[in-house]
Amino acid sequence: MLYLSKGIAEKDSTENLIKVRRGDYTYTVSGNAAKLWLAGRFGFAACDTDEEISDILNLTKMGLAEYETEECQASWYRILTRCVCVPAKKGFAGFLIKSEKTMMRWLNFAGIRLSTAELVFLSENHIQPKNDLLYADNRQALVETIYTPANIFDNVLEAQMEHASLRDTTVETIMSLLRKKKIVML
Repeated sequence: MLYLSKGIAEKDSTENLIKVRRGDYTYTVSGNAAKLWLAGRFGFAACDTDEEISDILNLTKMGLAEYETEECQASWYRILTRCVCVPAKKGFAGFLIKSEKTMMRWLNFAGIRLSTAELVFLSENHIQPKNDLLYADNRQALVETIYTPANIFDNVLEAQMEHASLRDTTVETIMSLLRKKKIVML
């Protein structure tokens, strides 16, 4: 089973007792579940034993993890479609490659929270984060750029982007930003 942790660890957490904030709620995670949550905090992790799987299922019920039973790149994408990528801090992007800087610009200034499928769509269609698509004043223009009559219905965009040629590249960029602690998963 492949999984990714969600939420933000609070500063007074320890390795064995973690306070994880997600939305308006703070959850306390301890023991093996805490170790598993930490293992999936900055990248995909795998678990195999029945106890680990049970802990991941419990974390998922709390909204602190997402999982897929298959371990493949399509699973990475599917997991990320159930997460919200949020910039960890606004400001200096330093030491990022071009694709990471572009994605951080989208995430910081889009005026809406962009889903993984939307980020793949923007990459796939070579749409750059220009001022006419950024900020709250231009969010409608961005939404109209991404959504058409062919993909406006529930989960159609997610299904289409699962087969996009730049899906894996976009997923890798997201994961690189997560490893570099530039974004958090919620």
